[in-house]
Amino acid sequence: MKPFNPSTKLPGVNFNNLRAGRCKFPLGQMLDAPERFCGEPASNDKPYCPECAAKAYNRPERRR
Repeated sequence: MKPFNPSTKLPGVNFNNLRAGRCKFPLGQMLDAPERFCGEPASNDKPYCPECAAKAYNRPERRR
C-alpha cells in the first residue's frame, strides 16, 4: 500500500519528501515527468520496495 498524504490527497510522496532508504519508483504514466514517488521502505540497499522492484525488473516475454 502506498503512503497517503492528506495534504495533497495523492498516493506516494513528492521529490522533496523522498528520503534515503525509501522507494524511488515514480508513480504515474510512463511518458509523464515523475511528480510522485512510491515512498515505501526500500529493500536491501536497493532503490525500490519489493512491489515496485517486481514492476521495474520484470523479464521480457520470450518471442517464439
